[in-house]
Amino acid sequence: MGYAPISLKSGERFSCTFEMTLNLGGGTYYLGVVLHRFNVQKDLDRLFPAATIFVGSEPSVRGAVNTYPKMTAFGPPSEIESTKEAIEL
Repeated sequence: MGYAPISLKSGERFSCTFEMTLNLGGGTYYLGVVLHRFNVQKDLDRLFPAATIFVGSEPSVRGAVNTYPKMTAFGPPSEIESTKEAIEL
């Protein structure tokens, strides 16, 4: 998503926040998360489903969904919290 790779040592934490525009037709959607290391093509961790969304709709709509994802926070939790506090002020 346009961000540089990260390196973490044992015990370090990192946080990312995503926003999506959900243009969804009726149905059940399962959201998941995968931590993938691209240089060795290996999944390091996976959480699926992480959340489930049900959308009720009268008309039946089918087709591909683009959620236009964007990352709104990226970094160590302490940096993200200070950024949020600055925005709220």
